[in-house]
Amino acid sequence: MNQQALGTLADVHTIQIHRYEADSSQPSLEAIKRLAVALRVATDDILFDETERSPSDELRRQFEAIGQFDADEKE
Repeated sequence: MNQQALGTLADVHTIQIHRYEADSSQPSLEAIKRLAVALRVATDDILFDETERSPSDELRRQFEAIGQFDADEKE
């Protein structure tokens, strides 16, 4: 998708899209929301690198272990 198409879908001026990509301007929260809707992604996908969103391997293993507990054990 080019900048013009994204700008049209997200109702953001093409020049602003270019500034965002060039890292010379930061989008507002409203612009981030419109971009996420236009791109059909979560806002986290726009805001964070994959490593910033994912729990560590150790924490992931703990979540998996707790997920196997019954309701009483989870309490």
